[in-house]
Parts: sequence; C-alpha cells; structure tokens
Amino acid sequence: MKKYRIGFDLLLAGLLAWMAAFPVCANSSWQWISETRPYDLLPPVIAGTLVIEITAVLLALKNRKLWKVLFIVTLANLLSFAAPYLLMYVELRDLGGSQSFVSYLDKFPNYVIGIAYLNLTVLIELPVVWLTLRKDSKNQWWFLVVILAANAVTTGLTYWVERHFCYGRW
Repeated sequence: MKKYRIGFDLLLAGLLAWMAAFPVCANSSWQWISETRPYDLLPPVIAGTLVIEITAVLLALKNRKLWKVLFIVTLANLLSFAAPYLLMYVELRDLGGSQSFVSYLDKFPNYVIGIAYLNLTVLIELPVVWLTLRKDSKNQWWFLVVILAANAVTTGLTYWVERHFCYGRW
C-alpha cells in the first residue's frame, strides 16, 4: 500500500487542481452561450450517479439488501445534489437578490460542480451512507474508501458532463 501512496497523492492533487482551476473576470456580465444549463443535466446525471454509487456500495456489502441500499444512496444523492443549488440561492438572497429560484437557475453564472461540491458531497453523503450501512459491510474501513472513491468518480464525471454540455462566457 505504501509504495502506491506517492502516485495516488500526485494523481489526487492533479485532479483537484484541474477541477478547481477556472477563469475569473470581475465586473463582467455572464452569458450562457449554450441552451443547456447545469440544472438541465440533473436527471441524467443523477441517474448515472445512482447506478455507479449503488453498484459500488452493493459490491462492498456482505449483507446486500437492495431496497435499503437503493433508498439510502438515493436519499444521500438527492440531498447532495440539492445542497449546492440551495446554498447558492440562499447566499444570493442574503446579498439582496430578488430573483425567483427558477430565474436564479436560468441566469446565475455558475457551474455547480467543482472541488467545493466534492467536499459538500462527501460531507453530506458519507455520514448518511456509511453510518446507516457500515454494519452490513465486509470491512468498515474498506467500505469508507469505496464510498469516497465512488463519490470522487461520480463528481468527476458530473464535472465533465457539465463543462461539456454547458457553455458560458464573461
């Protein structure tokens, strides 16, 4: 395990740096160039994420209770997908914004997925999934690693989908 540590650390640091890098233009007007907005992609992204994460969790469990896993992983993912939108909207409202939530989703210049989203996802999903299913796992620490890895993979894929289909500029 130790001989792979440096390579894993470098890979993770590179992935995180790539996901966090984005251009910033102050005092500019944002325009979405594409017709597709990040929230338009939520249904297929959520479906893909659920397939990947439910499969990963089931493979790490010794007691594979399908309905329990479906419910817990779906609940955790819905919470983690809703959280960034709601947090950004509340922040906008606190700054004196008067847009409706739908207007906010359509006009706010924001890609949702990034390093902050990965952290938020882990903070929401890890306790929900790990605390409720850890007793059914083969190895609790391995189960923790599986949950973290599945979330990193699905966040990376969601990041790619969002950047690939949604275009905007300052």
